[in-house]
Amino acid sequence: MSDIGIFLSYASEDRAKAAQFLEALRARGFPVFFDREMPAGVEWETVLESVLETAYAVIVLWSSHSVKKAAMESAWIYREATVGLKKDRLFPIRIDADVTVPKAFDHVQAADLSGWNGDPSDPKFDVAISLLRNLWVAQKGLLKDEKPLRLILKRRPAPPDP
Repeated sequence: MSDIGIFLSYASEDRAKAAQFLEALRARGFPVFFDREMPAGVEWETVLESVLETAYAVIVLWSSHSVKKAAMESAWIYREATVGLKKDRLFPIRIDADVTVPKAFDHVQAADLSGWNGDPSDPKFDVAISLLRNLWVAQKGLLKDEKPLRLILKRRPAPPDP
């Protein structure tokens, strides 16, 4: 799989919340594709499809807006979630408390970050990305800027001479 990293899927109405996720994921060292950072002059549909197909994983932010859009199978968010599902790399996150994930994707456990304030050090965020992080580290290695975990062994003092 490619090093594109994470494809962040969201409804345009949730752009501000998506930006919080983008920054939190990047703070944790994940390379994340964010559609708003595409340069001017590119064919955006071609770029989106290419990045989506080569992404390691797809995070879908489920809200009332994205669920409503996903009801149309031609909607981008439905297509993006479907690609993540086919790759077995779909990581759904609820950003609205009472949202019901579309039936096609409801068998994949969604993390509930509806009350999350955007703090990347929040333990709720850790839980939400734990499987993604573990898979990434196991398959691709350390995340950018992540310090390797090292076992610190205390030296035992040498036994006294007899």
